[in-house]
Amino acid sequence: MSKKVEKISGNLETYVKRLEEIKKTEEQPRDGGKKKKMTAEERAQSKKHEDMQNMMESKNYGDFAYAVKDKMFLPKVSFFGFLADEMEPFLTKFQTNAPMVPFLHSELTTLVENLANRVVKPEVLLQTSAISVDYSRSENLISAAVIDLGFATKTALKNNPKSPSGKDVLVFRRDCRDAIVGVLKKLQEKSPLKYKMTVALSCLDPAVVCDKPDDAKSRFDDCLEVLVNKGFVSSSHAENAKREYADRCRTQSVFVRDLLQSYSRNCRVDKLWVDVLRQNPAPNFFDVLTLILIMSHGQGTLERGFSANEDCLVPNLDEKSLTAQRIVYDSVMNKGGLDKMMIDKRMIQDAGSAHGRYQDYMVAKRKEESKAKSRKDKK
Repeated sequence: MSKKVEKISGNLETYVKRLEEIKKTEEQPRDGGKKKKMTAEERAQSKKHEDMQNMMESKNYGDFAYAVKDKMFLPKVSFFGFLADEMEPFLTKFQTNAPMVPFLHSELTTLVENLANRVVKPEVLLQTSAISVDYSRSENLISAAVIDLGFATKTALKNNPKSPSGKDVLVFRRDCRDAIVGVLKKLQEKSPLKYKMTVALSCLDPAVVCDKPDDAKSRFDDCLEVLVNKGFVSSSHAENAKREYADRCRTQSVFVRDLLQSYSRNCRVDKLWVDVLRQNPAPNFFDVLTLILIMSHGQGTLERGFSANEDCLVPNLDEKSLTAQRIVYDSVMNKGGLDKMMIDKRMIQDAGSAHGRYQDYMVAKRKEESKAKSRKDKK
């Protein structure tokens, strides 16, 4: 990481120096200020210099040049790489179509604790949870001079070729601490951890059911309470579901216990619970299970949808055409790809009559436009 950052920094510095040399060259008069007819090659070179001149006068270039000349440029890039590495595992796990909401509490808690351990005093974390710490109070934070900023940042500080002063290093470490604290404050403000339901939904986490059955039952009760208050299930339905869930936590068969204990995140949690209930059906609990698992926090489909839309977009594409293309694309992907699609007689007939339907649509559209124009002229 450190070598890559040094290479990037060196390339940026070279680029900035080259642009400044071009600027000085452009400021010098040529041939006593007299104009002469330029060749095609000279015109192309002049145009290139002019574009560079315009770019150097922009605000972005000023920010760019300032960053390259910054003595702490290498450590700053390394720190942001370290911060991204801290976030990446959580983001990667939730880029999936599988139901992930039972694991949201544990994964977010782990993320917050990992960040808090770097900036919050250990004695403070012993007294309160990482999500409840008051990060605005400086007495709760570790001194900026000794906080752990990761190995990449530490190496970049040690091998920084620009030899910053001790004051520059201390200001940088303070800024890094403020950045981590800013992330933690945002997680406090925006993350689902502040909602009761997030903890309650972890009642379907196999690790919680196996290792903390009492906590699992308590969280399932909280989940049912929210669902009843919001009108998603009736009170009698909730009582029956509570009883069925408690029975399965208390009297686990060898098969069910092995299923829960051997569960891996590579498998879908909804399939696991269906296998558990197949051995011992619980209709009321199954209804609640369905309500919970459709609140999937995975967003893989949404993210891929943006990419698919971008591939479909062309100039002057009608909204209905885009919608039709996405319907076709989603249908093909739902079948497992083009090689899994069954081309039947009905599909062939629909494809053959597609142009006729298009012509009918255009005729109807022109009639509608004509009527709209007539109404407008009468007004």
